[in-house]
Amino acid sequence: MAQGYDYVIAGGGGSAGCVPASRLSAAGATVLLPEAGPADAHPFIHIYVREWAKTDYHPVGTCKMGVDPLAVVDIDLRVKGIERLRVCDSSVMPLEISANTNAPTIMIAEKASDLILAAAGSRPAASRAPA
Repeated sequence: MAQGYDYVIAGGGGSAGCVPASRLSAAGATVLLPEAGPADAHPFIHIYVREWAKTDYHPVGTCKMGVDPLAVVDIDLRVKGIERLRVCDSSVMPLEISANTNAPTIMIAEKASDLILAAAGSRPAASRAPA
């Protein structure tokens, strides 16, 4: 078993008891968590963790956009020092946001399409009409 799962299981054993299963069952909920106890007490805990453990972290900022020395993408989404290459996804966000990254990523891609078309002479960058 991977060491990362050992960490999740060790941490999960204590947290499973925070809201006792009996209280959830009494409220009519179906309890999907294994019973609280030592990390290896439940025979299928490793399978459970592998199946259900996840993160809601949305990675951003791997190609920071900006004008500072740490930015690798300029404000027109062009990679500094490389001709004809743009980055148009959530990696250009300089900081992680406190919400889902889907809508801002769509906005970045839409802006990139405007910038690319404007650079090709197809239309001005600010001329996009609302749908």
